[in-house]
Amino acid sequence: MNKQSNPLLPGYNFGAYLVAGCTPIEKGEELDFTINRPNGMKGYIINLTIKGKGTIFSGKSAFDCSVGDLLLFPPNAIHYYHRAEQVEQWHHQWIYFRPRSLWLNWLNWSNTVQHIGRLTIPDMQNYQDILQLFQSIEKEYNSDDLLSEEMSMCLLEQLLIKCFKLDPSNKQRLLDPRILSTCHFITDNLDKNYNIAEIAAHIHISPSRLSHLFVQQIGTGIIKWREEQRMIKAEYLLHASNAPIYHIARQLGYDDQLYFSRLFKRHSGLNPSEYRNSR
Repeated sequence: MNKQSNPLLPGYNFGAYLVAGCTPIEKGEELDFTINRPNGMKGYIINLTIKGKGTIFSGKSAFDCSVGDLLLFPPNAIHYYHRAEQVEQWHHQWIYFRPRSLWLNWLNWSNTVQHIGRLTIPDMQNYQDILQLFQSIEKEYNSDDLLSEEMSMCLLEQLLIKCFKLDPSNKQRLLDPRILSTCHFITDNLDKNYNIAEIAAHIHISPSRLSHLFVQQIGTGIIKWREEQRMIKAEYLLHASNAPIYHIARQLGYDDQLYFSRLFKRHSGLNPSEYRNSR
């Protein structure tokens, strides 16, 4: 249970897959305090300064962020930041999220300080585009519309890709087209239990080469990645439909409902019925 319902104040439990907001810090007012999380968080936070200036870390590692600066805090990285002492305000848009597996390549920024990614938006057009995405994600997150969380995640994917493209060094780390094709083939056929040889035949590559490339670029094996995608879709189906759990299991390639339930609980901490009721 959250001890605090406002994510801008201490005590809020960031347990969801996505939380978005804007923190308007003004000197001497309620939000003018230092965020200090020595053990970081379970998910990522991406942060865009839109007014004033903030200071990240202290001592020799300290640096300031100004309008147009983006920060990316990965899981477990130290969080220590506040309004810069020499200014009256620091307003920043932020999004807390648990990434989908396919996004991990876009979350490896080249410029980091103590694991915190740093990126400066180079021009006003890109700044406006990125700011609009932040604001659209916040609006979707705060709406009660059907599938608002799914819409937020789709917009977040656009935001992460746009940020990734702004870093020239990332051009060398784009996914191999064969791996992209593999990911699309798997997600288009989540109800099928294709083995690696069958997937490789579709991509026109040897199974051993595909397995090696997939782990190298995605960071996990093909079968494990498919299971993660199935669990993500299971969350969506449990949230968006009243279909029986055995039917959802079969849609995702599991003939054994009990096996599906065990996998889902390992993934989310709740069995499918508990997850559906909690939403």
